[in-house]
Amino acid sequence: MTNPSDENNTVDAILAQSPPLGLDIPEGTSFEHWLALGKHLALADNALAWRVGDWWVYGEHRYGDRITAVRTRGWNGPSFGACRNYAMVARAFETSRRRDVLSFSHHREVASLSPADADQLLDWAEEPRRNDGKPRSTRELRSQVRSRVAARTDATSTGQRKLERREQTERLRRRALSFPTNLDDSANVLPVPAEPAALRVEPLPLDRVAIARSALDALNYAQRLDLFLERPGEVILAHAVLTQRHQPRERSSSVG
Repeated sequence: MTNPSDENNTVDAILAQSPPLGLDIPEGTSFEHWLALGKHLALADNALAWRVGDWWVYGEHRYGDRITAVRTRGWNGPSFGACRNYAMVARAFETSRRRDVLSFSHHREVASLSPADADQLLDWAEEPRRNDGKPRSTRELRSQVRSRVAARTDATSTGQRKLERREQTERLRRRALSFPTNLDDSANVLPVPAEPAALRVEPLPLDRVAIARSALDALNYAQRLDLFLERPGEVILAHAVLTQRHQPRERSSSVG
């Protein structure tokens, strides 16, 4: 087993003697040193994304021509799209909230969420490491993000629909209360000829209130709500008329 200091010295020596666009690994490099070099490269790649993001955020309000500079033909640094994407994640996570055991891609998956939700999902992704396992993949994390966003979208839509129904019901109630209660539809009654009018027809006993009550009792809550929403104006008007009719009348006192 090699100690960390020896590994770092070997890695630094390999990087120092390597060309800018490659690695020159000496023959006889031990397996432990080779693994240490790979770990260093992975961490360097992860750190590079954060550093590019912080670099771009720093120039956001300081250099007005930064976008033009990275789009010129002679520019050989990161593209404008890469700078913008890295900066979006760097802006969402201050240094103290960045997890060195998770990749930059993990942070990018949750960058659009609130800080509380993002930290909670990053804890979930990091959880397997407590048992010496690997962090959950970015694909698993992405699935969790989608599930959470979908659940909140459904809850918001349901709440919005309920609010709209309450507002609609309130508007209809106010409109119904503004209607006159003494309705006279005599003008709409057709005249009856004299001979049929002279006939005495015994009306069949019909308790409409009992029939309506039985019909309503046969409906569940959802069906009653649908019936109300289908004809809310008539229901509210009938309620207003009946309520006014059954209010006790003040008796006028007579003076003897």
